[in-house]
Amino acid sequence: MLICKNHDLYRLAFDNQLLKFNFNHLTTVCIMKDFSLRIRVSIIFAFFQIAILQATNLQIHYTELMMLPPSEGGPKARVILSWDNAWHNTKNHDAVWLYFRNNHPLGGSLVVKVAPSGHQIVHNPNNVQGRIRVSEDGMGVFIEPSAAHRGRVQWTVEIALDAASVRATRSRENVFSAYGVEMVYIPEGSFALGDLSERGLQYSALFRSDDSGKPEDFFQITAENQVIEIGAKKGNLNYQAGQYRGDGKGTIPAAFPKGHQAFYIMKYELTQGEYASFLNAQDTLRANAHRNDRERNYYQKKGTIRFENNDFVTEIPNRPCNFITWDDAMSVADWAGLRPMTELEFEKACRGTAKPVNRQYPWITTSKNALQRIVAPDYNLTLLNGLTEAQLNDNNLENFGASYYWVMDLAGSLWERAVTIGDETGRAFTGTHGDGALDNNGNANVSGWPSGIETSGYGYRGGGYYAHGHEYGEFNPNSPIGYRPFGAWSGGERTAEGYGIRFVRTAPN
Repeated sequence: MLICKNHDLYRLAFDNQLLKFNFNHLTTVCIMKDFSLRIRVSIIFAFFQIAILQATNLQIHYTELMMLPPSEGGPKARVILSWDNAWHNTKNHDAVWLYFRNNHPLGGSLVVKVAPSGHQIVHNPNNVQGRIRVSEDGMGVFIEPSAAHRGRVQWTVEIALDAASVRATRSRENVFSAYGVEMVYIPEGSFALGDLSERGLQYSALFRSDDSGKPEDFFQITAENQVIEIGAKKGNLNYQAGQYRGDGKGTIPAAFPKGHQAFYIMKYELTQGEYASFLNAQDTLRANAHRNDRERNYYQKKGTIRFENNDFVTEIPNRPCNFITWDDAMSVADWAGLRPMTELEFEKACRGTAKPVNRQYPWITTSKNALQRIVAPDYNLTLLNGLTEAQLNDNNLENFGASYYWVMDLAGSLWERAVTIGDETGRAFTGTHGDGALDNNGNANVSGWPSGIETSGYGYRGGGYYAHGHEYGEFNPNSPIGYRPFGAWSGGERTAEGYGIRFVRTAPN
């Protein structure tokens, strides 16, 4: 086997055959060893990925698909991955959601599921204790530091794959692919919702009602299966109903994700590089259904994705992804085995178990005077004064715009879309995860997920940065946690420059 780098073309010589594979900017080195041939050679399917560099520099350096016989554990993926500024402290930790797909060079992508067990860390050059948590549905694994740590991690892991899934998706043309998403673990526990300030109530912040429907206190979430009645009755959850804010009635059922149970949330918003990666894995029909680079003023309003040489590329992969609809975003969530967050989970990710304070931002102060995380003149999210995320700690959250749990940019970047409690569609959401399979048009097809524009089921939280010179106010670009001026507005065309998304996944048992 010979691998020779030649700019954007990698050539692999095997048995005197030259196999050529164009690579895009979001692929991963992948070698498939087929031991079922019972010969000492490797059949090679190459898949090169230049990792998207987030502020913590997540990289998937290498991926190898090993077609081992059942006596040796069956098919496995060997992956070398690393990231900077990882942490495990007394409060929580970060992680990477790792999942696999078989992609056809001409477009089209099939999910490869993982086995329930048989996973291990086989090399640990930084001597950081880690663990692998497997999703119950086999969609992927969480890889995370499992003991006190702060700094870089690098592990070589072997992930056992579901043999039936590998057989069903494998072909000589398909390219085995590994994908990683940086996540933050939000631990199980009770917390409080709302904002009792005059302005917060005017912006439909949540509260616990007294007999007359006025605020009595913050509303407590004490169990995941808590059934919550909404309305002007003592003890109920209540808020000022109105257009874009919700109907002010109904029942939040036991199955609605409330944030009490542990979950993982994306550390950053969906980026333009991640969205380009998703588009590159689709066939032409599905990619065209979701491409945003053709929209009017796209490049004048922070867009960087381009279609060049049959690939979607971006020169600024870390920039948060705007110019996407809710349905565009849900396709990515479904494809990646994740799901949308609810607005209750949003408040938990922001405030955690900290005592609520009126007009409190996600960084647990009521001020943004010390905020050093800004949208710079070039429209990139930037840390000023030489700050790096390696310096983030519980005492300087405001500098970094980081939440109680160190989730980045929950206020001040793009608006956060979330499933609302403000209408029947949203309240019926049960937290089902994506299964990796899209419909024929490239849309998410998960039962119970909201869909459409100007329909129902979702809204916006956190505020958003639109453009330099734009007029801003009390909830733009940085909104206090509890403000809900658009908490139940299910709008937003693809041409919107200020709307983003991030996804979550319920933690495995």
